[in-house]
Amino acid sequence: MRLSFGLLAFVLAIAMAIGEAVFAEEAAPPTLAELEKAVEEGHVESMFLLGARYADGNAVEQDWAKAKELFEQAIEKGHAEAMFRLGDMYRSIPGVEQDWKLDWKKAKELYEQAIEAGHAEAMFCLGNMYSGGIVDDDDVVIIEQDWEKTRELYEKAAINGSTAAAFEIGALYMLGIGVDENPKKAIEYLGKAAEKDHLTAMYLLGVTYTYDHVDKDLRKMQEWWEKASDKGYGDATFHIALMYANGIDEYVEKDIQKAIDYYEKAAGQKHSGAMFYLAQAHTKGDILEKNLKKAREWYTNIIDNNDFFIDEAKEALKALEREEVRVEEDIF
Repeated sequence: MRLSFGLLAFVLAIAMAIGEAVFAEEAAPPTLAELEKAVEEGHVESMFLLGARYADGNAVEQDWAKAKELFEQAIEKGHAEAMFRLGDMYRSIPGVEQDWKLDWKKAKELYEQAIEAGHAEAMFCLGNMYSGGIVDDDDVVIIEQDWEKTRELYEKAAINGSTAAAFEIGALYMLGIGVDENPKKAIEYLGKAAEKDHLTAMYLLGVTYTYDHVDKDLRKMQEWWEKASDKGYGDATFHIALMYANGIDEYVEKDIQKAIDYYEKAAGQKHSGAMFYLAQAHTKGDILEKNLKKAREWYTNIIDNNDFFIDEAKEALKALEREEVRVEEDIF
């Protein structure tokens, strides 16, 4: 099956509704028996909640067939989240039943139903489907790629509160993919996502403030990178290190000690570029104390991290082994 889902693989967190009853802060959620009784009495939110339990295997054995049945009951009563969840089942869950197969057409229909009810994440998911188009196993085109519909759905989802959609449309405007490059709109939408603690949005928002063709603001750049860094985003930390390592015109003076501090912080956040820098520095002994043991540890961490610089780290380790052999020979 050939699929494409926009710039970055998206991850959706679906919040479970708590129903119409108001519980004390420490109260236990409704029991299975209570939900089943409420379903028998026609309580639509309970239909959804019980379906979600079976879909997630939450306090019950996972049962996709029961989940589907309960979601469909809730959908008949207009429950938007049930439309969305069942759409997701048709889009992404193989083997739901013995005769179940992914059905992109049904997923699209259910997302469209949820969108009519104002469901923001359904808007986002359908936008993702339009961003790459959908072709099924029989080479039947379910959805033609359509960037204009992608843009419309992402923007509508972002306005309705989808953080993921705000990030995606902001990134598209920043990079000019599927839309005309528009840094001001990129800042607007990335800002929406960043305000909701989307770490990549924080980082890209900082990058956007370095553009000459918008209101360039290096203080805002650093401010967003620092926020992302403090929340553990290694790319942001690494670029702050680079900023201090090289200096930026009249904005930041070169400060090697601050650069090292940020390289070490980024390495602690498993950033392979920072690990490689520290390994090189310990190998050369010019900026940091020469320490081949520490260099070897950083190179090994890069390899274990299975990320960028893995080939360079392997070659550097081989070179270190040769260097250590030469030093041992000199001793004797």
